[in-house]
Amino acid sequence: MAEASILALAINGDGVAGIRFSESKRGLVLAAAQWQPIDGDQTAEAALSAVVERCRSKGCRCLVSLDSGLCTFRMLQLPFGDRKKVRSVLPFELEDNLSFAGDPYVFDALIEAADQGGSDVVAAVIPKETLRLWLDLLQAHDLDPELVSVTGIPAALALCRHHRQAPDDSVLLQLGRQRSLLLLVRQRTIRAVRLLPGVGDERATAPEALRERLQQLGVETGNTLLALSWPMAAGRGPALGLSGPPQLLDVGRQILADHLQAKWFDPSLHAQVVMDSRELLDGPWPPGALDHALALAVCPPRDRERLNFRQGEFAWHGGGALRRPLRIAAVAALLLVLGLMVQQVFVFQSMRRERDQLHEQMVALYRETVPEAAPGPDPLRDLQVRVNELQETATIGLGHDPEINVMVLLADISERLSATLPVSFERFVYDRKTIRIRGLTDTFNTVDQMKQALEQSPFFAEVSIGSANIAQQEQQVRFELRLDIVL
Repeated sequence: MAEASILALAINGDGVAGIRFSESKRGLVLAAAQWQPIDGDQTAEAALSAVVERCRSKGCRCLVSLDSGLCTFRMLQLPFGDRKKVRSVLPFELEDNLSFAGDPYVFDALIEAADQGGSDVVAAVIPKETLRLWLDLLQAHDLDPELVSVTGIPAALALCRHHRQAPDDSVLLQLGRQRSLLLLVRQRTIRAVRLLPGVGDERATAPEALRERLQQLGVETGNTLLALSWPMAAGRGPALGLSGPPQLLDVGRQILADHLQAKWFDPSLHAQVVMDSRELLDGPWPPGALDHALALAVCPPRDRERLNFRQGEFAWHGGGALRRPLRIAAVAALLLVLGLMVQQVFVFQSMRRERDQLHEQMVALYRETVPEAAPGPDPLRDLQVRVNELQETATIGLGHDPEINVMVLLADISERLSATLPVSFERFVYDRKTIRIRGLTDTFNTVDQMKQALEQSPFFAEVSIGSANIAQQEQQVRFELRLDIVL
């Protein structure tokens, strides 16, 4: 028996795709499907209205992915393997990487274990006002989506889970008229996402101009692979999966595959999914049009939550009031909690008295240990800081060689980086085992030149590119180099 209907909506700059479906033991039961392209003066809002009306969405649960052009993506490498710790430091890392960090925004991230330890993070960021605008628009159609993701991400996750013929390592390029989306997959997990320029409307663009734009897209893709040191088999290019409007695929498949020396494979999902009622479609399954909505449908609940902007003040609360039995249970639980809180008040009072006594003892210990300074609000923390300072002063130098210090390392870096390189440095972080250098330069090739120059230093065991992204405000490449020091 099929469950309640679910409406999956995928919105991008080329159009809006919608699938109404239910899940059964046989697989996906399709009830309605619609693709509404955005042509001429038509807006995304008008296309959304047409799809919702065609799919008859009243009373449905809802899953939505928004246009990737509304978001900003950042790739980060963090030295922590614990996901909770990674999420706790992500807001601070993003503040250093976003040009609009002063404006309120919502973010979520895909977190995967890095090959050399730590975590690879792909963060998607959307301004709060943009998210609120789309949620209000959906609410006008009586839709309260439990998932709001980014069009393209669910399709890549679904490919990793369901596409048996897809290679474990691949480059996924989703072609679009307004913008394209590049996703790098390693061991069937998404490791990098980057927005690229669109190729324009193939119906109104001269063939030569279209070929030129596709070749430029290939250059951008190749530069990204080079900047991220993306691994490829010797003598072979990457496995390339292209999706998008059929007319663009017909032209772009050979151009991009040749430019990247890549082996092409078909990332379409519809052939990999068991569906009933395909006759409900208006004609054959449109390649590249409905796949993004289908991806929302086939992703299991665990993957549906992998990247979801419905959190914090935008958290989904179930889409309706509690039923009577649940309300009664909630009231009973509330009364029980209130009774426990009254009991805990007395326990809290006694614990606070004990805490005050311990604080007085710590103040006395601090004054005995450091008589020349007055204790602060947290004497225990102040003592720990003093101990760390003593340890730092007791271990001057690098590794086991007291002749090597920070000034020596800086001099070596300065000597190896040519003064003619168009680069400006913003931050230098030294933690005795590694050095992190962040700055701005003109191209990804310059980042690679700096990496190769620093690899010749005897002081560094390894030099890697932590991140390299286009900084929209400065129109330059923002990079971070990680230098592992020889101990």
